[in-house]
Amino acid sequence: MLALWRMKMVKTYTIIGIVAIAMSVGPAETDSANTFLIVGEIRTSQDSDGFQSENDIAEQTKFDWAEALVTVTHEVTNSRGENRVVELASGSFEDGRVSLQGDIDKPTYAKISIDNSQDSSLSSTVLIVPGNLVVHHFALLDHRGSHPNEIVLVGAARSTTNQNSMFSISGTYEPQQEDIDNDLLSVHITAEEYYKDNTLNVIDYGEVLLDQSNKFLVEADVDEPRVAQLEIAAGTRVLVRKYVVIEPKVKISLKRNHTVESQFVVATSDLGRHAMLLDSWQLQDEFVSAWDATIVASKSGSSSNKDGSPTEDFMQHWDKAFDIQLKNLKQFASEAQDPLNRLLALELARKILPPGTLKYREIIAWYDELATLLDSDIVERRVTPARNRITAFLKRTENAANLGVGSRVPEFSLANHEGEPISLTQITEDKRLILIDFWAIWCGPCIEAFVPLKKLYESYSNRGFEVVSIAVDTTIEDWKAISQKYELPWFDLHAAGDLLGPIAVAYGVQQLPTTYLIDSENRILRKNIKPDELSKVLQKRYGDSSSEN
Repeated sequence: MLALWRMKMVKTYTIIGIVAIAMSVGPAETDSANTFLIVGEIRTSQDSDGFQSENDIAEQTKFDWAEALVTVTHEVTNSRGENRVVELASGSFEDGRVSLQGDIDKPTYAKISIDNSQDSSLSSTVLIVPGNLVVHHFALLDHRGSHPNEIVLVGAARSTTNQNSMFSISGTYEPQQEDIDNDLLSVHITAEEYYKDNTLNVIDYGEVLLDQSNKFLVEADVDEPRVAQLEIAAGTRVLVRKYVVIEPKVKISLKRNHTVESQFVVATSDLGRHAMLLDSWQLQDEFVSAWDATIVASKSGSSSNKDGSPTEDFMQHWDKAFDIQLKNLKQFASEAQDPLNRLLALELARKILPPGTLKYREIIAWYDELATLLDSDIVERRVTPARNRITAFLKRTENAANLGVGSRVPEFSLANHEGEPISLTQITEDKRLILIDFWAIWCGPCIEAFVPLKKLYESYSNRGFEVVSIAVDTTIEDWKAISQKYELPWFDLHAAGDLLGPIAVAYGVQQLPTTYLIDSENRILRKNIKPDELSKVLQKRYGDSSSEN
């Protein structure tokens, strides 16, 4: 999805007027109560994300989208429980635009697919509604770079019609910066939940490009009150990030506060937990005035002294706004009668307040108390995993400090590509010098280091040198695919979990890449050694790479 890539872009857009597309379909063609209309456009961009391998750049291809087939399909189930795919409409891009029309008798979940012989099929799910009052828009984002092309809805992202579980967030956003290209302004609503192994999962409630009037609407199901993140961005540039409380039957609106000089953006609701936990203090004059003053000072450049330190006036306003946030969120987290509101306030505080504001021991104590007040199901899904991640973070920090040169790294047993367990003991039995390299598929510098490491491995592996790469925060499928792409010749293993998983915690892996150069007794010789430094160590120990034993 667009917000997941957030690439740095040098952009050249082909923008097709959506209104013109809709107008090209006359009233006589859309007067049926069962008719739906979907219009699409192509937007092209040249992107560069700061790390692209030579292979990635070589693989960049310009597609002829006029040859692509655009289809709208949905699945139906017969009386025997068998599923089949039914095509509702199809067409092709002409001059960068497409119009698809068909008939349905009720709101239907469908899939928009674009098949191009030069590219894998692209698809996006859309809830289509019959009737000539609704026009569904999408944009094909043709990234002329290393990122996959994608389909993103425009104006509205609706994924439900169930009024009992629906929440909605809508608004208008006009950027104040002059260098913003409105054609790629997007809104993305997400939340976090935990898997059973305590790793984080992102719930994607919807992403949408703003329409020509800079308006947006996201409607989706939510199973229980949650803290969600609303992000407005243009490419990689995040312009607004707000935290909201979503729950069934609640509508949230995003707007600028035009009563103050900065006209800062605020998300508000007329009812529900969002109104109680956030609006009750963020709409009060005292906070509005202080927050406005800090933004005005930041934009005008008057927030800093010549040496870069904040001015006294700026800090007075900042401290006032911060104190209001801290006081109210802590009060809700400690004293709210409804324990779910206490949990939500704690989750909001951990998102909104600067890191370190709440002490970890204080947070753990709150979670421990909530575990006695909330239903066991919520405790299992939202309280215990959050508490476990804090304790894992503290232990990882402790281990990172303790694992210095001369100390021993912990033992491990991890699976290789065949699923066979490989232990550190097995490796150190035959090798005298071992590089343990922690990496992930999203870590550009990690993957970039594979090339020089492979050269060193080829030169020194027969002299007692070994490499063990351990993939973390990576699915097994992605790990295998990237490892095979780069043809890693050494022990290549997979560790479950993210950077707060058991192995990452045991080895104090706080960032990637993290490396340990150890001897056969598991003692650390060097920590976070780079390939060029490693080359010098190997040359000193074994001689030049071209020499014989």
